[in-house]
Amino acid sequence: MTSPSFQEPRAPKPQGLWGGVRSIFIQGVVLTIPLVFTYWVFKLFLGSVDGFLRPVYDRIFGRHIYGLGFVSAVVGVFVLGLLARNLVGKMLLRGVEWLLLNIPLVRTVYHAAKQLMDAFSGANKALIFREVLLVEYPRLGMYSVGFVTNRVKFERADGGSEPLVNVYIPHPPNPTSGMFILLPVAQVHPLDISIEEGLKLVLSGGIVSPTTLTGRQDGS
Repeated sequence: MTSPSFQEPRAPKPQGLWGGVRSIFIQGVVLTIPLVFTYWVFKLFLGSVDGFLRPVYDRIFGRHIYGLGFVSAVVGVFVLGLLARNLVGKMLLRGVEWLLLNIPLVRTVYHAAKQLMDAFSGANKALIFREVLLVEYPRLGMYSVGFVTNRVKFERADGGSEPLVNVYIPHPPNPTSGMFILLPVAQVHPLDISIEEGLKLVLSGGIVSPTTLTGRQDGS
């Protein structure tokens, strides 16, 4: 049985008036959706932060000034960034982090969130994704792009052991949400592309994609 071959894309046919109008409308939708999504995210963030600080500013100024809480949050984030650049600030932030890591429930949430942000920002080189993989998920014969986060050894009850690969599969368009799976080494297919190229491939829904996905020998 021969494998199906992919044909080269055909040249677009000439469009009539309705086809041209539809094409322009679709292009407008493609440009509008990211703008609306970005506006919605910032409005949600603005509303939550502004609502949190609203009682404080309402009491100080005697009336509500919309957006003042958001401006305060931006300034606060900037100040934290400045503190992280000097010795005194680092010691202060480490003290706060130590406190958070010693509160049972808060410790779990904070540690997981910090590791995830470090992985995507590259702040901690030990936590960034190590390589890009193809894995047969969610079923055999269907492939997903995943990222190696770590490797572990599974000790079975019968005394045997098996090396496993920790694989994180992001869900577009938000890379911080996704699926974590563990797979035997023999069931993963390393790709010869960079982490950045892999993230672009996944988060664009395959639009930003190399013409060929080349496998490589896993020498690690």
